[in-house]
Amino acid sequence: MSAPGTDSSPQTATKASGFNYAELLSRILVLSLLFASAGLLWWSYYRVYVPRLVIFRDLSSTVDKLAREVEDLDRQWSKQDIERINQKFELVQAKIFVDQADLDAWLVDFRDPLIPLGLNLKTEFTKPTLIAGEENRFHTIHTTFNLGFQPLGSSTNKLSPYQRLLQFTKRITTQEKRADLTELNVESGTNSIGRAVMTVNFWVGTRETK
Repeated sequence: MSAPGTDSSPQTATKASGFNYAELLSRILVLSLLFASAGLLWWSYYRVYVPRLVIFRDLSSTVDKLAREVEDLDRQWSKQDIERINQKFELVQAKIFVDQADLDAWLVDFRDPLIPLGLNLKTEFTKPTLIAGEENRFHTIHTTFNLGFQPLGSSTNKLSPYQRLLQFTKRITTQEKRADLTELNVESGTNSIGRAVMTVNFWVGTRETK
């Protein structure tokens, strides 16, 4: 029996649940990591992988195109034709300067025969220019000659400055090495030429041609 005044039914304790901030923050953190991971994957694919894939495909296409061109050239040129071209190329090499040092040495020797002409010669070089279509085998060196005409002795006074300029031009353009006269400016003096400026392109080989 139950004691008088006591309730024998079980008592259920209820407790109001509060808002869980820690759980909310953890869920937000997980979602942020998921979005960051998805963004990283998107960036890696579209910003890194896809551009490099396009470059790789372009390079592969270029290589295939060059390979086909090489095969076409092989079919167009026989071994005999290639041998004749190589022989002609060796002949061309004899007509050009090996390098800048070879040109400098040649100009030193070139000055000695000019002494009787009474020329005051100054030489200036500009940056070499590659010859288009020659696979970087040749380049030209733009050379400027500043010519002054000194008085001559009685034994050679028959040569006027104009005649001396013609002799200098002939010597530099008819020597065995290739030289292209591209510009000639002449300043007149009292009775004849007072000064001349000449630009010549000398053909010079590169180290690969040796």
